[in-house]
Amino acid sequence: MIDLRIIPLLTIVGLITFPSCGMAQEPKQTALEQDSQKTQQSTESHSQSNTQKISPDSIGLLLDSIAWNETTHKFEGGVPSGPPATFRFEFTNYSDRPITVKSVDAACSCTATNFSRNEIKPGESGWIEAAYKTANTFGFFKKYVDVSFSGSSNKHRLYLTGSVDPYKK
Repeated sequence: MIDLRIIPLLTIVGLITFPSCGMAQEPKQTALEQDSQKTQQSTESHSQSNTQKISPDSIGLLLDSIAWNETTHKFEGGVPSGPPATFRFEFTNYSDRPITVKSVDAACSCTATNFSRNEIKPGESGWIEAAYKTANTFGFFKKYVDVSFSGSSNKHRLYLTGSVDPYKK
């Protein structure tokens, strides 16, 4: 048995339709469907006006020119309060040109950074070191650093996560 109080709500969202004069009606498009259709038409007209085509292979090259050993490091089992929780992220330059680390920006002052300052040639590797200051803290943490490279406006975000255990030695 349907709760009669929800029938007005169901008719508004289009789950129940009432035929007029005993004839079934075509279901009307919802506002969401209309917006989706407009967006698709706009996208199609915009893509037809673009003259430059980008293949999936070239997108992969643009995004994968720098490969990381990991982008999120979790300190398993927790870290003691006191010494910094430090990890060295390593990357490899897969582009066709030398790069340098332009900037490394920590999310807050509780995270210190260091990085390889030399030019990284194609096929060579570099590093970013992030250290979360655990002194006088306890509990879960998730901190990040943003890394920028020369010749690119993209930022790479690297995370340190874990838990500071004040009783751990």
